Amino acid sequence: MEVVAIFQLMTFLGLGMTFGLDRIVRLMQRRLARKLVLQLGCVMALIIGSMTWLVYLDTMEKLRASALNELREVADNRAREAGILFRVAQDSTYQLRDEYVRRLKAMRQQDPQVEFSRWFGKWPDGLTRVRQTLDDHTRLPSVYLRPGVMIDADVRRRTLAAFELLREWGPIMTGHFYSAYIDLPGEGLIMYSPSVNWGAEANPETNNFDYPPVQNAGPEKNSSRQNNWTEVYFDDKAKIYMVSTVTPVDLDGRWIAAASQDVSIQELLQRTHNSHLPGTYNLILSRDGRLIAHPQFEEKLKQGGGNLLVVDLKDELLADIQRSTKNVAGAAQVVQNSQATYSLGVAQIDGPDWLFVTVYPNTLMQQQAFGSARYVLVLGAFGLIILLVLVYGILDRNVRVPLKKLETAVDDLAQGRRHRTIDAERPDELGQLGRAFNYMVDELVSREDQLRENNVTLEYRVKERTAALAATNHELEDVIHRLEHTQAELISTEKRAALGALVAGVAHELNTPIGNAVLIGSTMKDHLTDFARDLDSGSLKRSVVEAYVAKNSSAAEVLLRSLQNAADLISSFKQVAVDRSGSARRLFTLDKVIHDIVTTLMFSVSRTGHTLEVSVPERIVMDSYPGAIGQLVTNFINNAVLHGFEGRTGGSMHLVALATDLDNVQISFSDSGVGIDEASLKRVFDPFFTTKLGKGGSGLGLHVVYTIVTDLLGGRIRLWSAPDFGTQIVIDLPLVAPKG
Repeated sequence: MEVVAIFQLMTFLGLGMTFGLDRIVRLMQRRLARKLVLQLGCVMALIIGSMTWLVYLDTMEKLRASALNELREVADNRAREAGILFRVAQDSTYQLRDEYVRRLKAMRQQDPQVEFSRWFGKWPDGLTRVRQTLDDHTRLPSVYLRPGVMIDADVRRRTLAAFELLREWGPIMTGHFYSAYIDLPGEGLIMYSPSVNWGAEANPETNNFDYPPVQNAGPEKNSSRQNNWTEVYFDDKAKIYMVSTVTPVDLDGRWIAAASQDVSIQELLQRTHNSHLPGTYNLILSRDGRLIAHPQFEEKLKQGGGNLLVVDLKDELLADIQRSTKNVAGAAQVVQNSQATYSLGVAQIDGPDWLFVTVYPNTLMQQQAFGSARYVLVLGAFGLIILLVLVYGILDRNVRVPLKKLETAVDDLAQGRRHRTIDAERPDELGQLGRAFNYMVDELVSREDQLRENNVTLEYRVKERTAALAATNHELEDVIHRLEHTQAELISTEKRAALGALVAGVAHELNTPIGNAVLIGSTMKDHLTDFARDLDSGSLKRSVVEAYVAKNSSAAEVLLRSLQNAADLISSFKQVAVDRSGSARRLFTLDKVIHDIVTTLMFSVSRTGHTLEVSVPERIVMDSYPGAIGQLVTNFINNAVLHGFEGRTGGSMHLVALATDLDNVQISFSDSGVGIDEASLKRVFDPFFTTKLGKGGSGLGLHVVYTIVTDLLGGRIRLWSAPDFGTQIVIDLPLVAPKG
């Protein structure tokens, strides 16, 4: 740190030398003036720096000895004061215990029932307290006994003896402390505290057995039966943080009570913070690494409830202080932190075994030493400035004037005026500088001419490149227009091809019922001819009529059934054709639409030897575009037949729909085909992507499906597939398609 301070001094010295003499500093950078000015300045600066260094070291050593001694005394005195306070509280509990035991022994054969009843009574909440007419916690101890305690002669003796003892001793014992009290473990509390009425604050759930002073007095935690100190805790009745000294009270080998006194942490904090050396601050640490008092962490100390670990604060300086002081014991000491930036006066506080620490920044000593050395520095700098001013007068005539001419020429050069040159005839360094400057001007003019010529060439090249880029952009726009036109034509072709397949399937399906109808019609005509012949010949018999009626009745049923099948196919075809004719929106049932579509496609499916299973619940009503849904189902089935079952027979397809909630429906189509490889799976929805290019595939099937689902129907589509494991497509659609 001393070296840093000296560097600060030397910096100040440099600033003093340059104050108002910026021109001299510039001259010192020239070879002509450097020899004289630098030699003289260095000698003077060395003398001034040496004197300043010696003064600083001498002052620093004296200040260090004085400050550390004062720091040790302050820490020792403050720790001694706090220790006296804690020892007084500790001794008071011993005296309170001994007197309490003495009085109990004197009352051993008594049952003070009358005196007990005169002072105490049961309140409405079940607790036994000082009678309301007598309750005055500012003059008398406050008392509470829990509702479940059996008040026998022993309890009456212990309660009354503690009450009488604290009534006599309480005012004296609380002169410097927050309270004095006797706890009856798990039974009640007798406390003298003018600040809080503990008896009135208690409620039926209050259990002093869990109170820190009582816990520390039990045999399981205090086998030596000696006085001890609690950790810092928050008292919910007093609403403050405190620490308690506790002495267990035993009678005839039985733990009967705990005698305690409370010390307010707030008062300890105030005494710690308000009394300190200028520029320092005080803090208190426990041996187990807990922060008890610190001026910068008061809020966190309150929030920590008296259990604030230094490590939890993540403060590097505080953690360093804790590590540097944790092993200090015995007399007060002064130690340094690990970085030697702070001197720490450390003393042990008797009682709770805390450490009182005064933090003294070492920069305080350095600042005082710097103040003493500053006078030497200022006087030396002032003398050096006078010397440099005299030297400047000598150098002004021989150096400043020629340099001024050079400065004027440089300014002209910066403004674009390159006609001025300087005198280059001098034989010294200034003459060399003039010749170099004139050469620089000539070189600069030449390079500017070359740069101007390059700029003209560059502008011409930029224009050429811009024109070429515009032509390329125009060609790209034409290509895009052609691609868009081709895409529209391919989509239209895809739709016409699907409709053609639909018509072919319907024609094939209609061929069977209509052929049957023609056959039955011709048969019925033959029967009619025979019947007419028999009628004309007059040989008509009842058996002939009955046979004629039976044959025609059976034929009529077959004819009617065939014509009905044809009518159903035509009706389905008409519905599909209407839905395919455009994106007509209407209300419809999903099972009816899918049934109509599947009916028209069963010819192409059955002809290939594959199977299609459909499972669509009834009463799924949609307000959407049935033609678009039909297009989706058609594309699924056609893709499976064309691509999924290529080179295979006996393939199976499953079309399933279900309502996922009140507003959405899910349509799933799966096949047992060849599947899709991973590379193709990433592009199946891209336009014009097909593995059948030149073999009947347009690459628009699944792209159209994706566009219909996402743009028109307002849904989303997912696809899973793997080679030899088939393909599954899942579509989630709203029951009500989006408007517009």
